[in-house]
Amino acid sequence: LEKGRIRREDVLKEIGEREGEEGYAEISKSGGLNEILEEFERKFIEKALLENGWNITKTAERLGIPKRTLYYKIKKYEIKKNK
Repeated sequence: LEKGRIRREDVLKEIGEREGEEGYAEISKSGGLNEILEEFERKFIEKALLENGWNITKTAERLGIPKRTLYYKIKKYEIKKNK
């Protein structure tokens, strides 16, 4: 990080270092920083939901966010529970 700012290159480097780990390899390396961060956040939330059996309370606690925020992000990213 340069002067407390996250640069696109920093995110791509982190993704590259984690490539091959579940959930990271599928993150697109094209697009702007906002798109990359949103895609990362969506995949991170999806993984947390799966790990917690789609228990919203547990997932929100694990992510350190209010349940209301988690519901908002699920709707925003159109995350669906696979049956």
